[in-house]
Amino acid sequence: MTLWAYPMDSTGCGMYRVVWPLEALAEHRGLDWEMVPPGGDEGIGTRLDSEGHVTHIQVPEGCTGLFVQRPTSELLVETLTKLKRKLDMPLLVDVDDDLSSLSARHPAFHHLHPNSASRMPGHTASAVHQACDLADVVIASTPALLERYVRRGQLGVVLENRLPRHLVPAIPPPHPNTSSHGGLQGGREAPSHTDPRVGPHAPPIGWTEGDEGLVHPASVAGRLRVGWPASIITHPDDLLPALSALHRNQVQPLWCLGPHPEVGRRINPRTRKPEPYRLAPHERRRLPYTPMVFSGPTDFPNWISHIRQHLDIALCPLEPTTFNAAKSWLKPLECAAALTPFIASDTSEYRRLGAGLLANKKTWHRHLRLLLNDPDARQEERERNTLIAQANTYDSPASLDGYAKVFQPWMTPHVHDFTQPPGSLEFPQRCRCGTPDLSSRRHAAARAERSEAPSATLTP
Repeated sequence: MTLWAYPMDSTGCGMYRVVWPLEALAEHRGLDWEMVPPGGDEGIGTRLDSEGHVTHIQVPEGCTGLFVQRPTSELLVETLTKLKRKLDMPLLVDVDDDLSSLSARHPAFHHLHPNSASRMPGHTASAVHQACDLADVVIASTPALLERYVRRGQLGVVLENRLPRHLVPAIPPPHPNTSSHGGLQGGREAPSHTDPRVGPHAPPIGWTEGDEGLVHPASVAGRLRVGWPASIITHPDDLLPALSALHRNQVQPLWCLGPHPEVGRRINPRTRKPEPYRLAPHERRRLPYTPMVFSGPTDFPNWISHIRQHLDIALCPLEPTTFNAAKSWLKPLECAAALTPFIASDTSEYRRLGAGLLANKKTWHRHLRLLLNDPDARQEERERNTLIAQANTYDSPASLDGYAKVFQPWMTPHVHDFTQPPGSLEFPQRCRCGTPDLSSRRHAAARAERSEAPSATLTP
């Protein structure tokens, strides 16, 4: 009686939404689960006909449920449809982004749009909605996502993004770039926003291209590093709410984590091979802020430490769009775990987290000036944010209880019984609709078929 989980990737949301929470649940509550890595051959097997349609489905022995994250594959949705029709196996679908409202400037828009020349064959944003319609339970990272993906009469639950315990510091120590009196190391005080070194007559910022991307010049040494813990490629417009504050406080340069857009590499959706990414002339003119310093590429497991090493003050702005209205609090939570004071847009999710300084159109300038000029304020923010990060880990009681009520059928010593209606699990978050009944004759027949042939080849 094993739950088979399908994360979307192993370098981002797949870890936050599937791997890390289920690992914590297995360690503390006895979850029985298996992970199928992206592109892996394990798990459910399929056989296709000459037209690419599923004709046979091979179910692994002992598999009694599926947990799929953000399925954009049309082939996977077809497989799930026929699997539900034959066995009615419990299906849980996780969503963490509203792919139906992606901006046309986002790379994923062109990968998923049916009429795009760079579309990934067999992948669409509508496939996620189709998979959610099939699911017994839809899991979302925010209430806004739940409202967009849960249909009437379906069960949905909000399970927020959190952090694994090993990424959160146990005690909030002083920031490595501050001395006992709050200034920079070596007794130098942090430069104020009126420092001539960061004014309009600052020396020009040049770029040095190397193996690790663009290396920052020596002229930025000694300044507080104000930056953006996101990729400019996937967040092309989100910096706009903070631009006025950056100019008014004369912040130069702006740090951007990750490689420069013209030095980074991307996967060609047609050849599936890496190739250099170059900005078109009109895209280069639309860089949100200049000059910018890019920290270079980093591995995903080191992302939070990468934030801490490269930024003294982080900015987490969000352009007010439909897509961003459903964004979770993950980015501020990463900054909190990185011991980096930050300013964030005043959204409902960021407000629910309670970390950082929340800014609207009129207060970005004031909050940035405070953190630039007041070392004590920066240290207070680090300590307060670290306590919030410590309370938002996957092994915290609130997180374990929330996941346990969803994944209870696959936890020991619970006896697996599909006749128990999910409504008795008392999901902690508000759901749009009622509870489906899994105790009908159709489900009883499906259970009998599973007990007789736990691993079977099915013909639709």
